[in-house]
Amino acid sequence: FANVWGVWENNDYPILKALAQADLEITLSYDPYPWINVDTMFNFGVTIVNHGPDATIGMDVNLILPTECNYTSWFGDEPTVEGRYVNWTCEALQSGESLLLGVSVWVIDFAPTITWNATVENTVGDPGTYPNFCSITAPVNGKPEANPYYTTTNEDTLLYVATAPGLMQNCDDPDGDPLLVWTSFCQWLTDQGATAEFYFNGSFTYDPRGVAVFEALQVGESILDNFTFTIIDDKGGLNISYVQVTVQGVNDAPAITTANVTSATLGALYSVDYNATDPESDILDWALSTNATWLSINNTTGVLSGTPGDPDAGTYWVNVSVSDGNGGTDWTNFTLTTNNPNVPPTISTPNEENAIVGTPYSVDYNANDPDGDTLTWALDTDASWLGINPATGVLSGTPLLVHEGTFSVNVSVSDGHGGSDFTMFTLTVVNNNHAPVITTTAILTATVGTLYSVDYSATDADSDTLTWSLQTNASWLSIVGTTGVLSGTPTAAGTFWVNVSVNDGMGGLDYTNFTITVSAAPAANHAPVITTTALPNATVGIPYFFNLTGTDADLDDLSWSIIWWGGSWLTISQDGYLSGTPTVAGIIGINVILSDGNGGNDTMGFNLTVNSAAVVTDTDGDGVPDTEDAFPTDPAASVDADNDGLPDAWNPGYTADDSTTGLVLDPDPTTPQDLGDDDQGPNNTWLFILIILVIVSVIAGVALALRSKGPKPLVEEEPSQEPPVENTQQ
Repeated sequence: FANVWGVWENNDYPILKALAQADLEITLSYDPYPWINVDTMFNFGVTIVNHGPDATIGMDVNLILPTECNYTSWFGDEPTVEGRYVNWTCEALQSGESLLLGVSVWVIDFAPTITWNATVENTVGDPGTYPNFCSITAPVNGKPEANPYYTTTNEDTLLYVATAPGLMQNCDDPDGDPLLVWTSFCQWLTDQGATAEFYFNGSFTYDPRGVAVFEALQVGESILDNFTFTIIDDKGGLNISYVQVTVQGVNDAPAITTANVTSATLGALYSVDYNATDPESDILDWALSTNATWLSINNTTGVLSGTPGDPDAGTYWVNVSVSDGNGGTDWTNFTLTTNNPNVPPTISTPNEENAIVGTPYSVDYNANDPDGDTLTWALDTDASWLGINPATGVLSGTPLLVHEGTFSVNVSVSDGHGGSDFTMFTLTVVNNNHAPVITTTAILTATVGTLYSVDYSATDADSDTLTWSLQTNASWLSIVGTTGVLSGTPTAAGTFWVNVSVNDGMGGLDYTNFTITVSAAPAANHAPVITTTALPNATVGIPYFFNLTGTDADLDDLSWSIIWWGGSWLTISQDGYLSGTPTVAGIIGINVILSDGNGGNDTMGFNLTVNSAAVVTDTDGDGVPDTEDAFPTDPAASVDADNDGLPDAWNPGYTADDSTTGLVLDPDPTTPQDLGDDDQGPNNTWLFILIILVIVSVIAGVALALRSKGPKPLVEEEPSQEPPVENTQQ
């Protein structure tokens, strides 16, 4: 009935079909959970579940936002938004399926709690087992109150507020939650360029020292500097405020920057122009304190000067000081020594006016100084290759071929006290150098992928040290400067120009120009492959032969050889034949290599098992091993000259026959005879039988005669009832 009714419902009489039923359930959720913070965004989710039994044709979902929230965005399906009202019109939802809809909202106002309401309306029948309405209420965390922190410091003082709450002393939380400084979200570099450092409990440091804008402050001047900080409570509520520091200018002392001059010469003016820096650019005043009565200082310019007379020879203490008029001062103390007038030095070394290309030129200049002053030498010349040691006066250098010609030279010496001497001359450079000569022939061809290498050589009559260099458009090519090895591996075919040159460091030069033609690389070689996988066993004392096998895709001529093996009796031919006679049993390792002559090879390792020699036993010594001898203890039994299956010892000239005639004479015991039932053999067989019968008759007659003459037995034996035994052996 149910089947028939279903057919009527779905096909013939659809009006009889029952109405669709979709039992919908709506639930709400939000994230982050559980606290919602003012001035933050959070996500609000609406979940619809169809508990069936049928699918919905369509449905409407409505969400009402609280007045403390503003809609910002959506996820899932896009809704229609009108103020606080959010609506989704959805397509069919199958039985057992669920749908997640959601919006992101911004909390703009504080309330202890906020509530959201949502409904779902089904276009088909809803049994109502699950709720179509849902409401959710969330607690709201009050936003911390962050207020500015004000303080004052001097431009040259590090400010350290070490006691909590520090910069949070003006901050509060409406819920009474504990507050911390969120150090990761604080301004560590202030607006004016100072540095700040923060701690969780509100303590902080502020360092204005060394900041130019603060150092320029005059006494009584100040400037404001700000930097922000962030506070956070234990529910995630946060707020931002700032610290404002009033930085006051203080006086910065001037600093003398001029070095003292500690010696003076009798009869000569002594003068030092002292200078100092002052951050505030104050007007500076110079002062002098000394026991040198001949010395004075200009209070405005700082020039310390005076001329000691002959009576002023000796040493004096000197104090030069400077002040900025605001309490800042600086000073320098030193001892000043006055000396007799200086006597200049005199150069005593003659000039050397000729030099040779490639040959070191050197002149050790000397000078006399009556005062024993430390002398300093100097050189002024257009000879770039020439130099002088300022301490020793050694003038030296090596001219090259390009330096051939004349140069002006001025050598001077000074004693550090104004005394000096000099000598001027013209230096002529002549060329006696021999250029090197390249002796190597260039190689003009190369192959892609193959190393190209030429070891260049050159001769030099002067045995100079040679240096090689290269010019080329072949980026793959290089040369070793000290050895002349030109090498490289080309990567592409083509032609390349090359210039290889050599110089002797003395101006001598030689070179060679040529073109290298690079051809394409030949087809790639395929390495051979050894196909033998194992070696057969060998036996001690028995010659061993085995042919190894291998293949080569290029059909190259292959060659075999042994890389290593653990014995000495085995050899291998180029064709891969292993041969030899083992002398010791055991397992021996052997490694072989198969080469194709073009760089390709294959290697293989084998274990060769050598068995012990078999023990051969021949008990009767007839040359037939016991394992093959039917009569191992009878040497004669092993001989069967006529190969008729009976040893000659058992068949002396006879052959057994199955005929009724019995024994047949074998005319030739060395030749097999076919003696069948009808074969009586040749005539001598009957003769042999006749002789045997005669012999038997004679023996029988003799036996009877002897018996008739002997004594009679006491008891006559009864004749035996057993038949005579046939002599089958005969």
